Amino acid sequence: MLPETSDFSKALEESLLALGEGQDISVCLARYPQYVERLRPHLDVVAQLRASAHRERDLFISAFPDVPF
Repeated sequence: MLPETSDFSKALEESLLALGEGQDISVCLARYPQYVERLRPHLDVVAQLRASAHRERDLFISAFPDVPF
């Protein structure tokens, strides 16, 4: 693996972990300015998937208000 690829992989992995901990995409991108163009599409997809999952969960819970979750 080329050093550039390895460094990007590490930046992506750390950014995904940070998103999972609630960090904002802009914070992740600021941490790795050399990879902004490569990181942004990946992080945007993860953020969109998370938002969609939260909406689905909220819709499910509101559809069954009497069921304890």
